[in-house]
Amino acid sequence: MEEHKEAKFYKSWRTLFSTTHHTDIGILYIWFAFANFVAAGLAASTMRLQLGAFGPDAQLIPPQLYYSLVTLHGLAMIFFFIVPASVGIANYILPKMIGAPDLYWPKINALAFWMLIPSAILFWSSLLFGYPDITWTLYPPWSVMNKDLAVDVLLIGVLLNGISSVISAINFMMTVFRLRHPSIKISRLPLFVWAFVATIILLIVALPPFALGIVMLLFDRHWGTNFFVGQGDPLLWQNIFWFMGHPEVYILVLPAMGMVSEIIPRMAGRPIFGYKSIAMSSFLIAFISYFVWVHHMFTTPVGTTVTVFFMVSTLAVAVPTGIKVFNWVATLWGGRIRVCTPMVFALGFVSIFIIGGITGVVQGLIPLDYDVHNTFYILGHFHLIVLPIAFAIIGTIYYFFPFITGRMFSEKLSKVAFILMFVGVLGVYLPWLKVGLEGMPRRYYEYPPEYYFWQNISTMFTVVLGIGLLIFFIDVLYSWRRGKPAKEDPWGATKIGLPEFANVTPLLNLNGSAHEAHYPHPYAAFAGILSILAGIGSLLMLEGYLYLGGYILALYAGYLLFWFYKDYISKSSKLATFLSSISLEKLERLKRSDAFIGTMLFVLSESTIFGTAFLSYFYLRAMFPTWPPPGVTPVATGYVLINSIFLFASAFTMQFAYWGLTKGNMKRFKILLIVTLILGSIFIGGQIREYLTSGLSISDGVYGGTFYLITGLHGFHVIVGLVFMAVILAKALKGYFTPERKAMVESATIYWHFVDIVWIFVLSIVYFNLISPPLREVAHTYIWQS
Repeated sequence: MEEHKEAKFYKSWRTLFSTTHHTDIGILYIWFAFANFVAAGLAASTMRLQLGAFGPDAQLIPPQLYYSLVTLHGLAMIFFFIVPASVGIANYILPKMIGAPDLYWPKINALAFWMLIPSAILFWSSLLFGYPDITWTLYPPWSVMNKDLAVDVLLIGVLLNGISSVISAINFMMTVFRLRHPSIKISRLPLFVWAFVATIILLIVALPPFALGIVMLLFDRHWGTNFFVGQGDPLLWQNIFWFMGHPEVYILVLPAMGMVSEIIPRMAGRPIFGYKSIAMSSFLIAFISYFVWVHHMFTTPVGTTVTVFFMVSTLAVAVPTGIKVFNWVATLWGGRIRVCTPMVFALGFVSIFIIGGITGVVQGLIPLDYDVHNTFYILGHFHLIVLPIAFAIIGTIYYFFPFITGRMFSEKLSKVAFILMFVGVLGVYLPWLKVGLEGMPRRYYEYPPEYYFWQNISTMFTVVLGIGLLIFFIDVLYSWRRGKPAKEDPWGATKIGLPEFANVTPLLNLNGSAHEAHYPHPYAAFAGILSILAGIGSLLMLEGYLYLGGYILALYAGYLLFWFYKDYISKSSKLATFLSSISLEKLERLKRSDAFIGTMLFVLSESTIFGTAFLSYFYLRAMFPTWPPPGVTPVATGYVLINSIFLFASAFTMQFAYWGLTKGNMKRFKILLIVTLILGSIFIGGQIREYLTSGLSISDGVYGGTFYLITGLHGFHVIVGLVFMAVILAKALKGYFTPERKAMVESATIYWHFVDIVWIFVLSIVYFNLISPPLREVAHTYIWQS
């Protein structure tokens, strides 16, 4: 019953760090997630003791530590537990469900996981450097005013986590697009796959703006910019944060809904009711979720027109969610229900999620939101959404436990764990709704004594919840080693026409589920772990140690180049020889190449970053009657026009270089590639000269901050493109490229055109103000209250 004979990859350091197999990486993700779940749970338990065990005026821990734990607990549960757990489960089952041999880029999959290790180290070690007491929403102005090093360490850790999530999301999207077996029709993909694809779309679009927001926050903290303080506006951060923050709720819950949609029909002994409506509702949820973020800001000075729109969209997002719940219940109706552990956890998810969902829908009504905003009612509602997700994750782990380990868990222990957890969740969080409706504010270290009784009840049930989780861990760990051997089909699902995994033979066995062609690869793990150097280097540069920080960043970049050289350029590399004989391009079934699809997904992700920068520019600009604000001299436009000629010319040379390659004219390809490198380098040199001679500082109010943010962001992308082209040139000189082997050059060409197009917007908006509607009037009429 073991999934593969090499399942014990974790028995040695060598196999642990070198595995790139999707099942191994999935197990590592799940371990990582639950380790952080324990840490976040301990933080929550400490806060609960402060609130409910020693009286309303107790001081079990210092106030700064309490608010630091608020920050760490909230961020950890979202970014370090639920998302990695969902990605881990998807790693293990999604390729099997679509008949893929592995994820599209197995090494990038390993890189994404191992990046989480330094991100978690930085995140939790922030407590060693002080008090990151800025709450999990990171609201300015306090997140700017608190100059504690702990805040910087925490922000860098979250930033690394976000980068890992985005590159993992693109990898999953490529897997679904390009590696789905032809025998599996897209109209019959498992519902978990549909839900996870919707989640991937949310990740790619929602997380990059948040990453840029963190960068802007760090600039405000250290380099004197005014994005969120001073001339800037703290509400800009709220817009950036909640544009990520509310889609993030569905990033958390959609995979859980997909898991439950797979478990319920198998345990009910019948196919899912309303397959198409459940599949489409996932995408409808994802779409509407982009238009609800302002419901977190109803109590801020936002115009009535805007708040009414977001109230309606908030109520609308409940419709596709209700479709799922209705179909789950309809599937159960008349079914031969097996009351086994995965099923009870799935039903626990549905029942508690309904409570959490209803308490959230009513908050979409503006008058009620005014009454309960920033009270314990909000906390109760949110936790009654998040804790059911943990039920779905645990139920899924129990469901696939026999397939992962070849052993069965204890039905008795697991059901005892469920009962304690179910009772514990209701006992902990229902009192929060009551005290919230009575007016108790959240995030209070001390509070009036009339709320103590229900806080104490909540604390007592926290113990019950903790015991249930402890029994779950004991059951899993013991059964992993000592459990009874599992049957081939432990749930009897194949008897009702519901195969456990797609029973197909992969077209290629590259790193496939059978493990025969699995090629151990340590470089990806080291690249992920060494990303802590990028974090440390960035911290040093922010603190003013520019040369030392730059040197450390250069060390990390050097390792990445070494990895790329060993894998793709060095002819002596065994891996290079291996990869040259087997290519995932053989699976290509569409007219466009894989390089095109992968690059366009990356461009979509980067477009959201530039979109956030431009929208932030418009938001801040609308606050001033004149632009630039008085006292600031605008940057001259004559020189930038001359410099832009070099960049635009490089677009033509790059395109003609690519055409030369496709026609087999290698000489033209190499010459024009060199010319493109030279033109791009001249542009960067010109931009550096402009920075040195313009007389404008990044700390010159919102004008200086937005100018350097947008132009610097673009310049960084140009430099990345130049490095990419330098690598291509090195490979071209070694004779790697042919008219058939052109994917890397195609990607570089698309990326370079993206950089050129973005520069057109930079010129128009930042330098020449050509896109200048009456922003101030529009903003004050529709966005802000007068």
